[in-house]
This record gives sequence, C-alpha cells and structure tokens, in this order.
Amino acid sequence: MLLLSARVALQIWHFKRIAAWLEIPERSVARNEPDADQAAFAVGRAIAIASRRLPVFSTCFTRALAARSMLRRRGVPAAVSFGLKKGEGGNLLAHAWLTTRGVVLTGGDVAHEYTKVATFPRDAT
Repeated sequence: MLLLSARVALQIWHFKRIAAWLEIPERSVARNEPDADQAAFAVGRAIAIASRRLPVFSTCFTRALAARSMLRRRGVPAAVSFGLKKGEGGNLLAHAWLTTRGVVLTGGDVAHEYTKVATFPRDAT
C-alpha cells in the first residue's frame, strides 16, 4: 500500500514538499543494533516483494519513499539519495536509493553507477 501511496504522492506533490517530508526525522524509539538491523532488512525485503507483485510499475524513487516511511515508523534512521549519470546519446538519467546504517536497502543494484547529487535528510551521512 505504501508503494502506491508513494507513487500518488510523486504525481500530485511538488518535489519541495517531498523533500521537506524527507527531512522530518524518525520518531525517537530506543532500538538496539540487532533490532534496527532486523527491521531494516525486513523493510527491504517487503519493498522488494511488493514492488514485484504490484499491478503497476514502481520506480526507484517510489520504493525509496515507501521504505523511508516504513523505517521512520520503526524509529530506524535512513536516507534517500539521488544520483545522476549520462545515458546513451548524452541524455541524463536519474536514480534514487535508500540507505540505513551504511547498508543500501533499495536501489542498490545500480547505485554505484550514479554520481550522488543529493541526500535527504541533508545531515545524513
């Protein structure tokens, strides 16, 4: 359901609004390292499975937004990064991926091919 919500949000909201939402920190939930890692892994798997089963196409950006929302609810810090690269014929291609605790959860399969241009929240490493 969150993948569909993210897709709708991308169609009706201006990027400024989405960027502001991405800057909102996760709620303070005391988590120990294994619990946070387990939650992050479960979210990554859920997003991958749901994106394959949806009747509509989900983009890297919708997957990153949905995963960010799920992790925020669980109190696990995460960051959405955006990258660019030149494609065939010189056209510009964009990609989004989500990282948490140094692990790429969504979009990691091709993230290394892109030059990172922005990360939200901005103070994320």
